[in-house]
Amino acid sequence: VSSLAQTAPSATMSPATGISDQSTSMVRGASPPPPVNRTAEMAVPLAATGMTVAASDACNGKQSPNLTTTEKLYSGMVLAPMVRCGTLPLRALALRMGCQTAWGEELVALKLVSCRRVENRQLNTVDFVCPDTLKRGNDGGSCKGGGSGGCVVLRTCRRIECGRMICQLGAATPEIALAAAKVVEGDVDGIDVNMGCPKPFSVQGGMGAALLALPDTAEAIVRILAENLSVPVSAKIRLLPTRAETVAFAVRLAHAGARCVTVHCRFPAQR
Repeated sequence: VSSLAQTAPSATMSPATGISDQSTSMVRGASPPPPVNRTAEMAVPLAATGMTVAASDACNGKQSPNLTTTEKLYSGMVLAPMVRCGTLPLRALALRMGCQTAWGEELVALKLVSCRRVENRQLNTVDFVCPDTLKRGNDGGSCKGGGSGGCVVLRTCRRIECGRMICQLGAATPEIALAAAKVVEGDVDGIDVNMGCPKPFSVQGGMGAALLALPDTAEAIVRILAENLSVPVSAKIRLLPTRAETVAFAVRLAHAGARCVTVHCRFPAQR
């Protein structure tokens, strides 16, 4: 973290492999990831966008012989979580263009708890839909595309994203974080906790960057997820006032069970 804090906009630290620059997604001192074998992939139409993307090797039961499933999830080029951007069409496009893993946009855990799982046979997707009474976007804005059945909070296509999709949650308590993660656990490949968003909507609710000032709560959220989920857990943070504090916070999360810590190398006051 200390070597990247002044030079990189974002970095990812894994307890197993060290630190990687998220802009290039290459572990420092390690060899570049092997090229994707396109001939081994199966083209799958995505009705929602009209695109054709490749199904992942994980869906076909194929994995790199040199990496575990979890290590592969956090290796190579990734699509970072972006509010109002990291929905299925962009994730599918990023995976088609060579990303190894795609983070979804931050989802408010309290809303996700109320969602019901719907298999959308028209689009071949799995949708998580919240009731009409909760039709608001994940950042507090209006929710689009909900239709009469409610608001689609998360949509994933497992034939495309299998083995390569991480769901990011905004949560203020361990209990709500776990309840929300359990809703989507069977349809995603990892759970990430947002501890870096500085927007008032997140901070005022005790989520995002507010957790940087609440290390006990942050640790408890990661720990309860790591101990009760079948998928790996990670976290995204921002810089604390000093390098030592930033490293200590990240290490604390790692000891609690985080398999990867992403450091957005800005302070919370910097948007």
